[in-house]
Amino acid sequence: MNKEHMIGIAGNIFGALETVSEDVYKGILKVNAKDAGVYYIDLTEKLADDFDAYQERILAKEYYNTPGSLQWNYYFLLLQDQVAKETKTKIENNDKYARKYVFNEEEFQDFFNLEKSSGDLDSNIIVEWKQALDKAGLQEIYSDAKQVDVISRFEANTAKKIRAEKNTAAKSATDDMIRSVSRLTLKPDYRKYPVSERNFNFGKVNLIKGINGVGKTSLFEAIELIICGRSFRNPVLKEKNNCIEAVFNNSGTVVKYDGTSTEPYRDRDLRWYSSSYTRDNYLYISFNRYNFFNADDGRRFSSSNSDEEVKLALFNIVLGPEYDYIAGRMQKIYDKLRLTHNKISAEVQKAKSDVESADKIIKKYKNSDALKAMQKAVSRNITELQFLKKELNPENDHTEIEEINNNIAAICAAILEQKNAGNLKDLDGLIEDFKRKDAIFKNFHVNLSGLIEKIQTDRQKESAFKADSLLLENALKYFADERFFSLERLESKLKDQIAEINKVEFLVEIFKELDPGSHHSEKTIEA
Repeated sequence: MNKEHMIGIAGNIFGALETVSEDVYKGILKVNAKDAGVYYIDLTEKLADDFDAYQERILAKEYYNTPGSLQWNYYFLLLQDQVAKETKTKIENNDKYARKYVFNEEEFQDFFNLEKSSGDLDSNIIVEWKQALDKAGLQEIYSDAKQVDVISRFEANTAKKIRAEKNTAAKSATDDMIRSVSRLTLKPDYRKYPVSERNFNFGKVNLIKGINGVGKTSLFEAIELIICGRSFRNPVLKEKNNCIEAVFNNSGTVVKYDGTSTEPYRDRDLRWYSSSYTRDNYLYISFNRYNFFNADDGRRFSSSNSDEEVKLALFNIVLGPEYDYIAGRMQKIYDKLRLTHNKISAEVQKAKSDVESADKIIKKYKNSDALKAMQKAVSRNITELQFLKKELNPENDHTEIEEINNNIAAICAAILEQKNAGNLKDLDGLIEDFKRKDAIFKNFHVNLSGLIEKIQTDRQKESAFKADSLLLENALKYFADERFFSLERLESKLKDQIAEINKVEFLVEIFKELDPGSHHSEKTIEA
């Protein structure tokens, strides 16, 4: 270790250094021209065998002679290049007289860089986050909405607005300010002990002492409950209503504990700490963060060697569970939105590339003379081509030209699909092949026309044949009837007919013999 270099670094931080003993120096850290910390720097490079006696000799006298709050800001920095982990842990867990750190040279410099950077720390990062999320349309992140719904509504631009709190913020934060707890009463139904009612009158500074189990923690939690409605140590436990009474600010007004109501505590959280949420009660989190020091987590933060324990203690002391909740939600939603963002970014990049390509083409043909020349060339080619022997006017027949262009494109595509179409010679061969096939097709068409005419003639014959067949069918019905061909009845009918004929012939003969001029005949006609 370069001791002169380390002394120089310490001089830049503290200014003048005071020599305490050989290789041990003392510096005062000032903030805004006020003493903020007393630092002892040990450069001996060797840890004392009896460390307790060593720190007694170095620190004890001045520690007891230092009045006020500065006594709580003593630091003993032991610079060692190499030290066993167990020894380092033992020394740093010893908090008598001062907070102790065993550093190497690099850690020593980093320690003070961190100290300086913490001077401008945002007092309420949660409020900053909520404001930023509101601006981005992601306010549902700090609500209790499901993450999948938050993402889908954000992507559809239909994110729900967080319901505004009642207009309690219009009041001044001092309207409900509790400057002091003047009196506290614990009723018999507040926890198991005390059995009887206990009254406490408090002054500006109060010392609470007692052996373990007599109720010191219960007393402090009663103060927390009457102010916050819940305790940080066990927020799900609800005491009986009216089991605690208090008088604030020597007002004489008795306030009773109500663990079932949440709105008054939400109002306090909003006015005192600018913490806004729509349901439940988390005032105890803000209160412990800013007003009610969490001694257990403070101890854990200062003495633990576990990064996870230190991180958790820091969250509970400085940031609170709401920080962890929002940070966790933001990270998860960010991971999912990042995939959508990457996809959209790729699409945007492609669109930009397409636009750039189009811009290049536009710039290339932006010259009006070049464009007119190209238009004239196109018109000339269309006129000369006379596709399908049509006389086209390139200036007017836009629709027909577009249709012809599509037909040409289809023909070209068909030609390109042919494996043998590679040059003009191949194209000539395809044309000859097309002509041959076209002649075959035309001959086939002629044959097909003759075949169609023959089919039509055959159909006419078929109709006549059907008519003859119907006539024959009817005739066959007559011949099928046996009555028309019976001999017995035919002879009878023949006799009858002959008889009738004889009668007629007899009558004819009679009429011939009659006198035409006579009106009466004397002959008797016998039947």
